[in-house]
Amino acid sequence: MIITYNTNGTPMGQNKAVTANPVTPTKILDPLGVGVQSAKIDWGGNNPQPFMEYKVPTQVIGLVPVFKCCDALLPCRAGFTVYHKEGELDYVTIRLVLNSVILGSVNINPIPTMDDAAFQAAIQALLPVGYTCTVISSNNQHRVVTIYAPSVTIGQDCGDLQVLSSADGGHYNYYNFTDASYFESPCDATCECKSYPADYISNPQDFALPVFASDECTDLYQNDFNSFLFSYQFGYDALYNEDFVLQEWDGIGWVDIAVLNTNQYGIAYNNNFFNQGDEIYCTNLNYQGYQIDWQKVYMELGEGLYRFKLTNAKDEYCYASPPFCLRKYDCQLVDGTVKFEAQYEGGTFGSMTQQGTTWKFCCTNKDSKTKVYTVPIKWKDSIRFFGFFGREQYETNRDFIKYATGEIKKVRDELIKTFDLRTDRLPLWLHQRLAAYGLMANKLFVSDYNRNNPNQNIKRFYIVADSGYSMDYKNYSRYSKVSDVKFKEGQQLIFKDNCC
Repeated sequence: MIITYNTNGTPMGQNKAVTANPVTPTKILDPLGVGVQSAKIDWGGNNPQPFMEYKVPTQVIGLVPVFKCCDALLPCRAGFTVYHKEGELDYVTIRLVLNSVILGSVNINPIPTMDDAAFQAAIQALLPVGYTCTVISSNNQHRVVTIYAPSVTIGQDCGDLQVLSSADGGHYNYYNFTDASYFESPCDATCECKSYPADYISNPQDFALPVFASDECTDLYQNDFNSFLFSYQFGYDALYNEDFVLQEWDGIGWVDIAVLNTNQYGIAYNNNFFNQGDEIYCTNLNYQGYQIDWQKVYMELGEGLYRFKLTNAKDEYCYASPPFCLRKYDCQLVDGTVKFEAQYEGGTFGSMTQQGTTWKFCCTNKDSKTKVYTVPIKWKDSIRFFGFFGREQYETNRDFIKYATGEIKKVRDELIKTFDLRTDRLPLWLHQRLAAYGLMANKLFVSDYNRNNPNQNIKRFYIVADSGYSMDYKNYSRYSKVSDVKFKEGQQLIFKDNCC
């Protein structure tokens, strides 16, 4: 068990693992009539008693987000803690009541005769089929018991657990299945009442993005990729724990088809993937992620509807991307789409969706034997959607000298290409991330695939944003269009200079 501490009073947070603070249990009725002890726990020192190990990754930037899996099964956990001081009586009776059904009781000898295995077996014997438990001791005076109920989907109730004690010398505390102050609650607002039937896709999280792959060419113009990057607590290895998964829609539900912990379907990134040598190890962050190469997916698995899923072995959380509709590259199929590729190198990003959250793209190594290194993190991402990029126009800058005779002599002429972006109706999450993480990238490249575009050479074309980003909203839909976002050529070298 990893013992970590909650220093800000929140149950979870970016790059932080937390434990619950001691809680004063509510006095409850005793259906057995044996007397109930309900007292604040005496921890016997200044060391906080951990209830659980918890590590929730946070997505770092990303043109395609991950959402909570509203159809996923999440664990229901409850538990209690027993503390015993030396010199007190050697036992405590723990009674469990689940959904108003008395499960029974067990006598616990905390010091030293009953070990963790025997304690766990005694509790497990009381639990119904489908329920399991674990017992962990931080020392010979503390017992931490976690009870796992059958998993439920978002919005379902885990049930009610009561822990009763006729304590002769032992102190205890318990937390219920539905106590959201300790765990990610199965009732989550992001998964309730969010669909809008008037939209052609009622839930924006189900808005599928087109992706293509060629079985002949390897260039990025014909082959798409999508990247996912997450912030983890130090010491956690998402690749080793097989947390990244590729899923496919089988017509009924999402099925796991591949673990993304190697380069078989793209590029696997563990902590320090951006280092420039073994002498540098990041001490200020732990970023890990995966870049899906859709050509590799296509060659191995074929066309289909796929999505990226993030979870862990204990199913303590589940996040998934919107679907990706993978097709073989074809001139007719790609018609009507536009693709942006963003490149990042160092700096700090502010979150578009989480107020007050920032991510540093700088890896710092603090080695007292040598010196402090700081290296910029390099990352790239892309997104394809239905739209049109082009309508090329020209701005000019002219420098000249006017003499007293009235003669005008040219010194320099410069022509600047300008373009605009227009889109189909898209979900807000796509507009948000393109406006922030796309247009603010260190370098931004665009490819347009519209056959009616007069300029057929907009292929991975370097651009910079040159206007605001305004959506056109309609009352009948949550999807909106962009009609006129201005861009300029990223490398402006169309000029005539008269100087030699």
